[in-house]
Amino acid sequence: SHTDSGRSSRSGAWGEKRVVCYYANWSVYRQGIAKFSPEYINPYLCTHLIYAFGGITEDYQLKPFDNYQDIEKDGYKKVIDLKKHNKGLKVLLAVGGWNEGSVRWSPLVADADHRKTFIRSVIRFLRTYDFDGLDLDWQYPAFRDGGRPEDKDNYAKLVQVQNTFSLYVELQVSFEREAKKSKRERLLLTMAVPAGQEYINNGYDMLVRGLLSLSYLFFLSRESLIYCFCLPNLHVSSSHTDSGRSSRSGAWGEKRVVCYYANWSVYRQGIAKFSPEYINPYLCTHLIYAFGGITEDYQLKPFDNYQDIEKDGYKKVIDLKKHNKGLKVLLAVGGSKEGSVRWSPLVADADHRKTFIRSVIRFLRTYDFDGLDLDWEYPAFRDGGRPEDKDNYAKLVQVQNTFSLYELQVSFEREAKKSKRERLLLTMAVPAGQEYINNGYDVATLNKSDDMLSRTCPNLMISPCINCITRSDDYVVDLTKLCSLQAHDILLCIENEPMESSHVWWIFQDYTVKYYLEKGADRDKLVVGIPTYGRSYTLVNPTANTFGSPAQGPGEPGKYTKEKGYLAFYEVCVSRLRGKGVERRPLNLSPGDVP
Repeated sequence: SHTDSGRSSRSGAWGEKRVVCYYANWSVYRQGIAKFSPEYINPYLCTHLIYAFGGITEDYQLKPFDNYQDIEKDGYKKVIDLKKHNKGLKVLLAVGGWNEGSVRWSPLVADADHRKTFIRSVIRFLRTYDFDGLDLDWQYPAFRDGGRPEDKDNYAKLVQVQNTFSLYVELQVSFEREAKKSKRERLLLTMAVPAGQEYINNGYDMLVRGLLSLSYLFFLSRESLIYCFCLPNLHVSSSHTDSGRSSRSGAWGEKRVVCYYANWSVYRQGIAKFSPEYINPYLCTHLIYAFGGITEDYQLKPFDNYQDIEKDGYKKVIDLKKHNKGLKVLLAVGGSKEGSVRWSPLVADADHRKTFIRSVIRFLRTYDFDGLDLDWEYPAFRDGGRPEDKDNYAKLVQVQNTFSLYELQVSFEREAKKSKRERLLLTMAVPAGQEYINNGYDVATLNKSDDMLSRTCPNLMISPCINCITRSDDYVVDLTKLCSLQAHDILLCIENEPMESSHVWWIFQDYTVKYYLEKGADRDKLVVGIPTYGRSYTLVNPTANTFGSPAQGPGEPGKYTKEKGYLAFYEVCVSRLRGKGVERRPLNLSPGDVP
């Protein structure tokens, strides 16, 4: 959530590319995961959002399709409010649809007075509910109940000016005149047109191609006649046929999709700014809010009191559960900036652990989190790390005969029994890298106590490389060969990899997962991390830009993330558009951009 803005930079101007989406207001009545309300819509997914549908009264005026949902339940308002997040979004109201047929349309367009009445009601209606325009969706002129052969000419009259018709009553000019009079932006006028030569030739005298996000089901006369279609590299989203949600319930025995929300991403500028309300509540089974911190007296605290508490950062994330009842929201404590300064003395002292655990339970219950994610980076390493951190960290999350009953796991269980509430979850972010694992983590012991071990993919072999160049030059010589490999964040495997690369075998995904399993981690507790960012390097020789070329340091900061050697997903996309191409390493499937 902090490296992919989930948003589109398209402004919605008609001279630019358009992504037009429909929201079907009847989808709110569907049951279970199929139910889709306006607040589930990603406001940055489309340039134009069309609310379907409005209807036509017996006296040819625009009306709500469903007064209860559209007006009383604020359906219109909820969709219009999406523009508060995406200022460039245009929201239109579609009138017509399949159920409307031709019964109202055909006599409407055939009579100048009816058209005049309709157009006046349209302008009044759209301005009342703050829509940006009208989408005409007659299905179909000259067809369906009430259709007439002359519908084709009459429909054209409705949307354009001809000499024989009043400039006042026709839609196009009426919109322009109203805009001049009201000093407001002109209402947009769009039209949904069908596929099928017969419909087109008989009914229609500017085209946006539609992509279906639904399928029709047929019973075949022969079971062997089964066909399927695939559209590679294409994503289509329809709010009423694709819930945008996951059916995963979040139960630990099922598959898990664990996501992190970085609270500092709200401070980024432009399209990189990411607030909690942009999160799709159905994207993940578990959402981890990063990070909480540790006070000098070893209690859990907010990382950023202003954003987390005063600006309701915690509350906004917790409120996602109102939409997805199965979502679990945890608070991560620690992170890279916390280092070992607080952690190491905390886990070394029973009283400190007791203080910490009590504060954790109180904090999580106060802000309605479902659990705690321990993210110490890393035991026995970083500032303040000690060799004994490994054993002490295990004490924090489990109970042994010689240790206090206030250890985390049992404390969570006891609190649940006492409060009659669901037990708080306990998870842990664990690193890649054999040295980190061997010196900092008693995997078998931690596995018994934790609900989930998130095998963090971030950095893999790259952090040591960046660090040795930028922070600890004493180690440059030892790690030069390692740095020169331009390692990728998500290296899948090194089967049949050349021998000269064998000294980095321990950082690959495949090896690391197997190593955790070998050390005692359960398969159903281990979650593999997939980073949505890239690492960049400054090459020794800019023209030597293939895999294995030597690097002299981290790359330039990204426009939005402003961190050397680091590029968020959307910055990588821009880089690829401007660069010379992409080189893909076939053995581990990792791509590399050539600037």
